[in-house]
Amino acid sequence: MSWKQIRLELARTPSFPKGSAGRAYVLYVPLDEDGLIDEEAFALNPGRATISRYWASDPDHHGQVERHDRQWVFRCRHKDSEILLRLLSGPFRLHEELRAVSQDGVEHAFRIVDIVKPPSRSRSFEAPADRTE
Repeated sequence: MSWKQIRLELARTPSFPKGSAGRAYVLYVPLDEDGLIDEEAFALNPGRATISRYWASDPDHHGQVERHDRQWVFRCRHKDSEILLRLLSGPFRLHEELRAVSQDGVEHAFRIVDIVKPPSRSRSFEAPADRTE
């Protein structure tokens, strides 16, 4: 098991036929050898599992990865609003897609564009400055 930083970018949609690097999530979670979130490692330190949302049209949001009703949930809070995604698929494998459902019931696909072991752990993630849509 090891904690990984994972970048997800919006996959192809009718509005974004090439996907969108400007609509991304960065997660920090423990992965097992199969690329799934390691539940035992997560249980030892659930507050360490974080997510940040970088949407070109909105302010950045930061939150937690949580286990809820046998599903992984990505919860970002910003002021009075909350963004919630339920993970539908896995494992996390570079260049593959994951599916998630938003709180309004819309299903989204995200490309896994990066999986790295960060050199040191920080409480927040910076959006890459050179990323464009």
